[in-house]
Amino acid sequence: MRKTHGRGQPRHRSTIELERIYSPPSRSSRPIRVLIADGQEIVRIGVRTILERESGFLILGETATLADTLSKARQTQADVALLECEFSDGSGAEACRRLIEDNPSIRVVMLTMSTVPSTFHAAIEAGVHGYVLKDISCTELARAVRVVAGGASYLHSEMVGQVFNVLRDVPEAGRGPGLYRLSPQQRRIMPLVADGKTNKEIAVELSLSDKTVKNYLQNLFKRLRITRRTQLKRR
Repeated sequence: MRKTHGRGQPRHRSTIELERIYSPPSRSSRPIRVLIADGQEIVRIGVRTILERESGFLILGETATLADTLSKARQTQADVALLECEFSDGSGAEACRRLIEDNPSIRVVMLTMSTVPSTFHAAIEAGVHGYVLKDISCTELARAVRVVAGGASYLHSEMVGQVFNVLRDVPEAGRGPGLYRLSPQQRRIMPLVADGKTNKEIAVELSLSDKTVKNYLQNLFKRLRITRRTQLKRR
């Protein structure tokens, strides 16, 4: 993980830049309570160190197994759980599903090195609110936790293509909330937004008016619970 310094510095190029389009529900002034769950001690220490250097976070604890994660979450009532995709006694997707069953208000971010489609698909089906890779910068990790804690979603740019695979693989009748519930037009617009195209460029490519594109985008991001317009930084 890399730390960026100072305003105006470019952010990590493998993360998604989000432009706000509506305001999420306001949080109280209390810190975001975070539970860190990863089988590797060095990762847990690193994540704790990063978040403790930032303002507005309270680390409630660290866990290394699925069972301990569920137990600790019940004891502490964390706002956000940061999960690895695999534990010695279960998967991150299973942990996510059971955490949300126990506490529907908890927000879950998968922090992993895995770009395997089946792992990502399982996380989405389990209800994960954020999916980031461990090469994310320190600044962007803190941002991801804040975004998810605020009620929105956060997705690492390398995983954008997997979103479309998920949408293709799930029949219309079987789609639930969020990513599954997009119209055909929204699914055509989404990759163009991810490529960094402007509303005008999208309108020309799809033979739509600027206003129509804007309306589609507003509905799209609200449906995905994303608070800002996604733009991928080009390499």
